[in-house]
Amino acid sequence: MNALADPELGKYIEKYFVSSFQRVGTFRIVGKQKQGGNVATYFCAPDGRVLHAIAGPVNAQTMLKEAKWVVE
Repeated sequence: MNALADPELGKYIEKYFVSSFQRVGTFRIVGKQKQGGNVATYFCAPDGRVLHAIAGPVNAQTMLKEAKWVVE
C-alpha cells in the first residue's frame, strides 16, 4: 500500500503541504511479512503544532480525505 504513489493525492499534498519524514524505528522481515515499525502521518502548522494525525498506514483515498479535512 503506497498511498503517496497516487497521482491525485500527490498533487493535493504538493499544493497544500510541505512533506518530510522522520525514521524513529525499524522493522524486520519474517518470511514475507514486515513486523514492527510504526507509521503515523502528522499534519502540522508552520509553527510545529499538530493539527491532525493518522495512525497506521492508509490507502490513498483515506489520506486524501484526511488531508482535505485539515485544509478545509
